[in-house]
Amino acid sequence: MSKVKWFVGALVVAGIGTYGYFEYMRYSVGYYDLPDNIPETASIHSFKGGLRGIFLNSPEEIRTDVRKIVGISVELPEWYDGAWSYCRKPEDEMDIERLGVKPKPGMRFEALCFIEVEGEESLYSGALFSVPNL
Repeated sequence: MSKVKWFVGALVVAGIGTYGYFEYMRYSVGYYDLPDNIPETASIHSFKGGLRGIFLNSPEEIRTDVRKIVGISVELPEWYDGAWSYCRKPEDEMDIERLGVKPKPGMRFEALCFIEVEGEESLYSGALFSVPNL
């Protein structure tokens, strides 16, 4: 009977540890800080480099994992760490060239990301590219 108690106790500890690990991962990528009212056509991306982007009106192939998203962030002041960016495909191709965004081989440009400051999209925070999901 004692071995059964130890086994059940070990399972409980392992379950609590696993739950804690996954909650920590959700916290570290910023899912608890997401803004309200994210549309269904948006996809959410958080990268180790610090870029957190909500890709508005993302193509179906990105939402279904046919293509993988790669984020390239820019250096921002530390008070913007952890801020979510809104990412959109620009209307003008000159925006891409002006900001100096250059894709690497195999990458396809998807969106530019901006942080809303005082209700306006004014601070460029990075760019999203897609690559084939191999």
